[in-house]
Amino acid sequence: MTSELSNNPDSPELSQDTISATLEMHLEVDLDEQGQMRVGFTHEVSEVRRLLGVERALREFAKTKGSLCTFHPRTRLKAARMSMDPLLRFIREAALYHHDFGEVLPFHRLPPRCQALIEVADMFPEGDFVPARKLRLPEDDLPRFCVRMQRFEKELRAALRSPEIRAIENGRRRKCNKNYKAGATLLQACLVCCSRVLSVRVDLYYRKGSAMGYPNQTPEDRQAKAQQVLRQRNQLLKQVKMKYGRGLLGFMCKLEYGQHRGFHLHTWFILNGHDHQNAIGIGEDVGGLWRTLTMGEGHHFNCAKSDRYLHRGVGTLSADDSRIWTGFHLLLVYLTKTDELIEMELGDGTPVFTKSRLPKPSHWPGRPRSRAPCVNPYLNRRGDRKA
Repeated sequence: MTSELSNNPDSPELSQDTISATLEMHLEVDLDEQGQMRVGFTHEVSEVRRLLGVERALREFAKTKGSLCTFHPRTRLKAARMSMDPLLRFIREAALYHHDFGEVLPFHRLPPRCQALIEVADMFPEGDFVPARKLRLPEDDLPRFCVRMQRFEKELRAALRSPEIRAIENGRRRKCNKNYKAGATLLQACLVCCSRVLSVRVDLYYRKGSAMGYPNQTPEDRQAKAQQVLRQRNQLLKQVKMKYGRGLLGFMCKLEYGQHRGFHLHTWFILNGHDHQNAIGIGEDVGGLWRTLTMGEGHHFNCAKSDRYLHRGVGTLSADDSRIWTGFHLLLVYLTKTDELIEMELGDGTPVFTKSRLPKPSHWPGRPRSRAPCVNPYLNRRGDRKA
């Protein structure tokens, strides 16, 4: 079913802007045969692409009127037949496929429209959602099948147009923007404290084949590993704070889960740029602490070593540089990137996004600055600029 849906010619095209906002969630790092780091996409990329396509198709379907499935009776020249709009074909197949979504990303909740699609599809026989190219119905069954499809359309439109869908979407969007604004406030406070900051990004994960890196088999295993990775995350942040003391101005951390990668962390540390200038060295120190805490099962990817992060707010940055918030904005969006589409939850209410408290300005600020630090020009994650 997976390959059939992904290769379906009736699937709505996805815009590159929509895809790029979520694909970076699924970067994974492996060691090749020569021991060199190799960055690639996880297998969940296809799931996210498909999910975006279904979400977009359902938005279009909610705006349609009338039936997209029509029965044409037998005539003297033609046999009885049925015509179905490509949009409805795609939605029918997606309803059957997304029943298995929980096995792919068990710690995530589907978008409200996709969840409504599954709930409506459960009201009908599973055979009604067989791919159109495999659907073989006797001529006498075509009228009844068209009636069921028309009832499916009616029920689905009613569910998609319900106020509960909009309320859930607005709640997720507010949560994402809340995390974005909290991170932006922390970064602004760091720039007020120091005229020069050092930005360090490190991705932490578990080696393939290790106990934590092995794909989880049962919900109990996943919950136990979730609690373990949270304990290791808290221990790591505590040790980093002890190691760098007042030189560490702030940090942010996001916990994520992938079917093949398992649990992994995206961390971002902001340090005093006058005392610390070696982003690569500090990133390696954080990776070393992670390996020690995980007893050798952990591995890391130091973003400062990759050229693709040079212009994304990593390295030594001046607080009065007008371009600093361009990179900071991209990183903040990255840390809150998919919760609006597929929200991750651990079941016990533990937040997956955490940050430090706001740093306090020094009592001895030194020489007054000639230029004030730049202020975040963005209003939200979408990139709307202030007037």
